[in-house]
Amino acid sequence: MATGRLLGADDIETDVSAAEMTLARFLREAGIAPHEAIARLAAPAAGRG
Repeated sequence: MATGRLLGADDIETDVSAAEMTLARFLREAGIAPHEAIARLAAPAAGRG
């Protein structure tokens, strides 16, 4: 059974925008894993409340 049929359609089926592709390429070139980039962006905000 197709995943989309079992769990419903999801955003993975949509096209990637130029901005998203630029970010993905930058992360690859910089050697930064996507989860690391998110953690770095969230770290300064963690102290704000």
